[in-house]
Amino acid sequence: MISVDIVFLFIAAVAFLGFVLNAAFERIRIVYILPLMLIGVLVGPVLGFVNTGSGSVISTLTPYITAITIAIILFDVGLNINIRKLSTIIAKATAFTFAIGVATGVATAILTSLIFGWTMLDALIFGFAIAGTTTIGMPMIVKLIKLPDSLKAAIVYESIVSDTYQLIVPTLIFTIIATGSITIPAATYLVLVNVFGAIILGGITALFWLYVMRRFENYSREYGWLLTLTMIIATYAIADEAGFSGLLTVFVFGILFATIGKYESERKGSISGQIISRYLFIGAAVDHIKEYQKEIAFFTSTFFFVYLGLLFQISAVSYTDILAVALICVVIVVLRFALAPKILRGLMSKPADTFKRERMMVSLNMARGLSPAIVATFPLVYGVVIPEFVNSIFLVILFTNVIATAGIFLLSKPIVEEEKPDDKAHSGAAGAKAK
Repeated sequence: MISVDIVFLFIAAVAFLGFVLNAAFERIRIVYILPLMLIGVLVGPVLGFVNTGSGSVISTLTPYITAITIAIILFDVGLNINIRKLSTIIAKATAFTFAIGVATGVATAILTSLIFGWTMLDALIFGFAIAGTTTIGMPMIVKLIKLPDSLKAAIVYESIVSDTYQLIVPTLIFTIIATGSITIPAATYLVLVNVFGAIILGGITALFWLYVMRRFENYSREYGWLLTLTMIIATYAIADEAGFSGLLTVFVFGILFATIGKYESERKGSISGQIISRYLFIGAAVDHIKEYQKEIAFFTSTFFFVYLGLLFQISAVSYTDILAVALICVVIVVLRFALAPKILRGLMSKPADTFKRERMMVSLNMARGLSPAIVATFPLVYGVVIPEFVNSIFLVILFTNVIATAGIFLLSKPIVEEEKPDDKAHSGAAGAKAK
């Protein structure tokens, strides 16, 4: 048995390494997902320092670790969605996000069903789990690569929405499998109840919590984040017990909490504006919670990637798995190359060479992250057996991050090279002589 001191040192080392890798991203161009997963593989399957087999502590804790991670991450995603800023690009960004997501989800589902012999429901779980990009590292990527602001907003929006449906769609399918409601009417009813129940519950709990924070404003400033995190975990648990989607409930909670909590109506005399201003507006408290939430979300995701590496079974990986995942990555790239220029054309630059670079950026921006990593643990949580599931998702995350990293290396130079001071002076002198 590993000593407590070694566990503490390992936790500290992983947290510190995650911070260093994230901070050094601008230099090394590698999102911290890859190194962290490889550390998990090294500590678990390769060196055997941690027992990850059936009945081990790691496998037993999977449902609890997954639930806490989901609650924290989806609240963070919802909290950082700025509905007002998205208004100008929302139509094209939404069309692009869902066109890519549905096309990728269905295409990879058909492919994996044929290769691995999975049922179509199992294949759809896998397909939609890897159907979109990840928010991890996205702010750094769009900062590093010069792109139009509207295109940056669309890319970030895609990653946020993708991280959400990559969790929610597989959860709904797993729920259908677990309840045995395979018929179309029963499955439709289950999904509708699950979704609308989650939206209503998320709205009610968000309004209730905003009222509580407004009512006890002085305490909210000091303990707001910790109490809100407690409320998030409680909301997830209530939704799950009620038979609703805990994921969607927490996501809705986050969006409404941030939007209404900082809502400043231009129509001060309106009834809704007066109600929000008097009972629900908490202003700076939302920013305070966002700052702390960003740290806990980073800490949680850092350890979850190591955890996924622990679950990876190297001995079970075959050449078929590797070839299948490689083919899946090719399909993802082809779909992005085919759809991105058509849907996002209005958000890209006009010059041909610049447009080509931007199209390459959008097409190669295919890194998968935390959402599929969480979905990889679902079979253990729901008691469903899907052969090769965890390993395939691990390989998809690994391969897509390698491809995206290569793309960042190629495209991280500014699109328009700025003139050097000497060049400007030279051109100025030339202009003067011409005159």
